Amino acid sequence: MIKSKRKSLFSSFLFIVIFFISISGLIFLLSCKKKEEISWQEQQATLQNQINELKQTISEKDSEISRLNEEIKRLQEQIPVAHTVEKGDSHYNISMDYLMKDKGLGEEEARNLLKSVKLFHPLLIGFKIWNYYFNKVFGTFITQGEAKISPGKLYRIEKKKIEDNTKKLEAEKAELLKLKNELESKISELNKTIEELNSQIKSLTEEKNNLISKNTELEKNVKELESKLNSLYYIIDTKDKLKGENIIKSKCLGLKQKIGEIEFEKFTNRIDLREKDFIEINASELNLTRIKKIKLLPEYFTINKDYRIEISSNGSSAKVSLLNKDKFLLSQIILIVF
Repeated sequence: MIKSKRKSLFSSFLFIVIFFISISGLIFLLSCKKKEEISWQEQQATLQNQINELKQTISEKDSEISRLNEEIKRLQEQIPVAHTVEKGDSHYNISMDYLMKDKGLGEEEARNLLKSVKLFHPLLIGFKIWNYYFNKVFGTFITQGEAKISPGKLYRIEKKKIEDNTKKLEAEKAELLKLKNELESKISELNKTIEELNSQIKSLTEEKNNLISKNTELEKNVKELESKLNSLYYIIDTKDKLKGENIIKSKCLGLKQKIGEIEFEKFTNRIDLREKDFIEINASELNLTRIKKIKLLPEYFTINKDYRIEISSNGSSAKVSLLNKDKFLLSQIILIVF
């Protein structure tokens, strides 16, 4: 009986506990559902606000796109027809023609504009060059057009060539520097050898000079004598001056001249016939405006056989060529200039 009551009380207690737990759980579930409903409504409101803001942004972007389309249309109307590159064209010449011929700019103004832009080189046949000038602003760019490769690829090819050439030149420079260092080393060694040889040469030269100094004057005199023994002695002047100094005298009623009695020392001019076979005469040195005629005394010498006279076309100079040098050797002659 007691066990039965205990069992009944336990069952009642368990029922009450389960009831309270169920009630608490139900209240909790209802509370969560209400919170979910409130959160969902807040999310809906936030999302609607975002949608409204996005619509406003889209509207603004549409207005901006419309404005930009109008601007693009206006700019497109200003873009000229592209120039297709032909053989012999250069970016500079094409741009100059555009500015001067199409836009009416002066040459100097066009040149100044081109100084501020980068011009492309080299060009390929088929490239298209686009030039733009508006409000004193000039621009130019290149597209591939009908060419086989693009300007960018061509630039990279040319750049690689330059880099390869630079590397090659640097390698050659390094090799040359190496050779230079080797040569400098050899030169240094040679300089030492040269210094030793110069010292020896100096010593030998001093000995030689001591020997030569004794014979220098003699050799000089011998050479001078040899020159005199192989020379022709002469006097050149006008007829009046020569007569005034009694170097020549007239004969046969003044039609002919002969050599007067003159001393050898008056023959101050001479030429070494071993080295020279002509005598030059300048009119200015004789205070003459021109040379008309030249006569050689004594008449023992025959013109055009022993000597020849050539007077320049304007008479400013003359040349007496000695055809028979042996006959003139150690002779004393007078050249009369008229």
